[in-house]
Amino acid sequence: MTLLHQLSRLMLAGTICLLALSWHAPPQAQETGGPLTAAFVPVPPFAQQGPDGARSGFLIELTELIGAETGVAIRYLDLKTSREFIRRQIDGGTQIIAGVARLPPLEASNVFSSPVASETLRLTVLSRRAAALAGRRSGLRIGIVPPAAGSAVQDLLAANSPVEFATPEAAVMNLLTGGVDAVLMPEPVVFSIARNAQVDARISFLDPPVRAFGRYVALHNSRADLLPAVNAALARMEADGRLPALRQKYFLDIPEPAHGVLTAGVYHNPPYQTVEPGGRFSGFAVEVLRGLADRAGLMLEFKQISIAEWQAGPGPGRYDLLPELRITGERRGMMDFTLPLEQVPVSLFTRTGETEDIAGLAGLSLRRVAALRGSPAHEFTADRQGMLLLAEDTADAVLESLLQGRADAILAPAAATRALARKRGAEDRIEAAGLPVLSVARAPALRFGLGSVRDRLNAVIPGYLASSEFAWLREKYFGPPAFWTRPRRLAAAAAAGVVILALAGFLVWQHQRQRQQAYERQARELEMEQTHGRQLSAMVNRLETTSRQLAEFTYAMSHDLKAPAQTIRALLAELRATSGRRLDCDGQEILDDLDRTNARMARLVEDLRVYARSVDEKRPAVPVDLNREAEAAAADAAAEIAAAGSVIKTAPLPAVDGNPEQLRTLFRQLISNAVAYRDPARGSMIEIGRGPAAPAGWVSFTVRDNGIGIEPEYHDRIFGLFKRLHRHSDHQGSGIGLTLCRRIAANHGGSIEVESRKGAGSAFTVTLPEKAEIRSHEIKRLGNGD
Repeated sequence: MTLLHQLSRLMLAGTICLLALSWHAPPQAQETGGPLTAAFVPVPPFAQQGPDGARSGFLIELTELIGAETGVAIRYLDLKTSREFIRRQIDGGTQIIAGVARLPPLEASNVFSSPVASETLRLTVLSRRAAALAGRRSGLRIGIVPPAAGSAVQDLLAANSPVEFATPEAAVMNLLTGGVDAVLMPEPVVFSIARNAQVDARISFLDPPVRAFGRYVALHNSRADLLPAVNAALARMEADGRLPALRQKYFLDIPEPAHGVLTAGVYHNPPYQTVEPGGRFSGFAVEVLRGLADRAGLMLEFKQISIAEWQAGPGPGRYDLLPELRITGERRGMMDFTLPLEQVPVSLFTRTGETEDIAGLAGLSLRRVAALRGSPAHEFTADRQGMLLLAEDTADAVLESLLQGRADAILAPAAATRALARKRGAEDRIEAAGLPVLSVARAPALRFGLGSVRDRLNAVIPGYLASSEFAWLREKYFGPPAFWTRPRRLAAAAAAGVVILALAGFLVWQHQRQRQQAYERQARELEMEQTHGRQLSAMVNRLETTSRQLAEFTYAMSHDLKAPAQTIRALLAELRATSGRRLDCDGQEILDDLDRTNARMARLVEDLRVYARSVDEKRPAVPVDLNREAEAAAADAAAEIAAAGSVIKTAPLPAVDGNPEQLRTLFRQLISNAVAYRDPARGSMIEIGRGPAAPAGWVSFTVRDNGIGIEPEYHDRIFGLFKRLHRHSDHQGSGIGLTLCRRIAANHGGSIEVESRKGAGSAFTVTLPEKAEIRSHEIKRLGNGD
């Protein structure tokens, strides 16, 4: 039972009368001065007690702050009920309640401070029903934990059907399972329960509030002399941010939900987060967050933050989330976290050759050990007796302290430290001393109120961690170094120079002998080339066999998947016909979602089937009129072009030898791509014509549009299988179309390239051999290893 609901009993007229009748004695006089006694009744999040017996909660922490600011000691009196809680404050058995409403029973025997918080009482509903229930104040099943005091509350309950529960947790659970339409309880209590259960994204508070009230510090009249000091302390705490932080911590200020674009703070800490010259943001954690946001359909903007802002964490007025942060119990009380992205091992590093002198942690007594300030390595080192701790502000400074000899050892994340050393060309100058000392979990950190964002990220994190993109990023930032580092290249160049000089003298001396052996050597080389040619031919045959088998498998799989997709479509149609009228709006929306999802799956299966067929299809080349195939492709896409309001223009195109069906598919995919990625701000224009001048025996043509364009850094990526730059909700497509275009161009011995930049449209140029003989020669030349 929450404290506000327990205390509100005394606001009922009958309870007030009972108190008046049963309590005739005047307030017991208390000595002025001495400690203040505060009652303790465990009612989270206002007052609670941990497993170790430590007290916390808004009322408790505010009481402690007031005691510290005024220099008055605080002691606690453990009580069991709210009736005792109020009665003790009336009779002077306790003298302070920090953060209580101005309850009528307290007015005569207490003085009240300036407000410490303002609070509203609103109906809590499921987020998915918030729009439908907005403004509705009758005919609802409303869950309450009795008694529910106040005339406005009683009027609301009279117009609805109240459902009583023994605990707030039971009321919230029934809301989540559909047992009630809404609950009416203190907002901090509801939000705290939902957040602890990780379901805060599923609830919303309806405006306007049923009632609004303030919270104050109540001082018994016997200690009224402390009121000026208490008000002064509250003013200081409000000004320096401690009081707002306390309200935020215990959700007296309900966090705002997500709105539009989210702001991610970036603190320069390579290789996880990097602020490059010109304001571009990169780094492992930044790129991972971009990938997750793209998969989750979230819009992000990055901004640089200071170390103080980073330490404060995401919050209102600062930023919404951090790309990655170490998870600790203390931080969980300050911010929200997604599922962990990685377990980071923290290792002890020394200069190369000094590992045996250190011999692990036991050998660090009276040694200088550097760590990043505020990091788990810093905390771990600070707790160890005998170490001489050097706290540095950046990871670069930690490594530098070891390289320059200021530190005997450093304690730092293993992969990140090796990556920094590799970047500086110093990977050979450091080595890890034994196994990792500790391991820490890291995850994106969010401000409270972004439960829906957390849930969307959590939904894609498991798949992303298993993806090739994540593996590539780990390899990029933390993978093993390339063998040919700069020092090795310089050493190799010097050695090569010596070898060349020696070889020149040797060749002069051996000139005659080499001439005599020339024919024999040429014979051996010819035999080796023939052997290599046979080996290459065998490899090509194996590759062709594997490619054919893969294409056959893909084609068969896509063909077999068509039947289930068609069955699902038929079942959905039958369900809509037979039961559609009995479904509510939510049910209809679910059916619509299933229709759209099944249609997208069917389109993906069909595109996959076409792609598989293009990989394995081998037909003799015939003369092809590209004008006719372009016009046929435009006719196939006529409905799509008309729906988008696009205009298509064609210019005379050359003739080639090839597969007419595949070339028509190529035109069709490029036209569909131009329509899909048109710019809504201007009319869509598609032009098909000759491309840039091609070498003799080759022809080129270009499909140009004035759409949204593509950043140069993504020009290669768009031709990858299933690679997309936009969300499905923004632009439809399977991510196969451009891959299919590249496959068809390759089937004809040609290529496809793109010229584009964001906002300036795209031009896809296809270059093909004019005659089949040229294509055959190119394929034969490649097969012979030329």
